[in-house]
Amino acid sequence: MSKLGILEQRLIKPRQVITRRGDPGKRVYFVISGSIQVSGGSGPGVLEEGRMFGRVDLLLGQDDVGAYTQTATALTDATIMFAEASSLREEVDKASPTVRALLDYAMQASA
Repeated sequence: MSKLGILEQRLIKPRQVITRRGDPGKRVYFVISGSIQVSGGSGPGVLEEGRMFGRVDLLLGQDDVGAYTQTATALTDATIMFAEASSLREEVDKASPTVRALLDYAMQASA
């Protein structure tokens, strides 16, 4: 595992569960490489490079109380990065209005 600022990177093996639907959680995850199967919620069933999952709702200003809405499991060897959603939101809020608007759009599209 390595760390870059507030982001941590982790290598995931096939069939390893990353999040479980119903478990309390406050992290947002980004798929760097590999394939992640998500089940139990809306949205695509398989996430690949460039997609995010986890508590994306917290980035959109939702309550900090809640649970993961999907179970996420690696289908292949995968690399993910993750951060506490509140820390990531603080970084987004520090960005310029243009960057913030683009990030907000990307987060809503992934929610």
